[in-house]
Amino acid sequence: MNAMTPIRADETILGTVGERAHAHIIRAHYPDCNDMELAARCDLAAMRDAAMVGVSRASDSASIMLGEVARLAMNAVYAPIPASRLIRIKAALTLTMMAAREVERVQQDG
Repeated sequence: MNAMTPIRADETILGTVGERAHAHIIRAHYPDCNDMELAARCDLAAMRDAAMVGVSRASDSASIMLGEVARLAMNAVYAPIPASRLIRIKAALTLTMMAAREVERVQQDG
């Protein structure tokens, strides 16, 4: 029989090591933010980092899109925006990242 593993709240909201690294910086800027807002800001910071890496590796068309994702995510992470809007921004930037991946895939396939 498998024993139940206790899951702490910080592990469910801030899953990866990178997200936890961003959490300390974001908590310094927003000490009173709730867990949902912190998770959204950490996701945006991780998305910014991924987009910045992609800018240097992607083709011209995809790198333009990734550059915009990085710029908008960087601005949203530390902006005084409520959690509901941060989640919407994260969703829009996720779709833009997916579009950049598809552009890159189509250009590689020829």
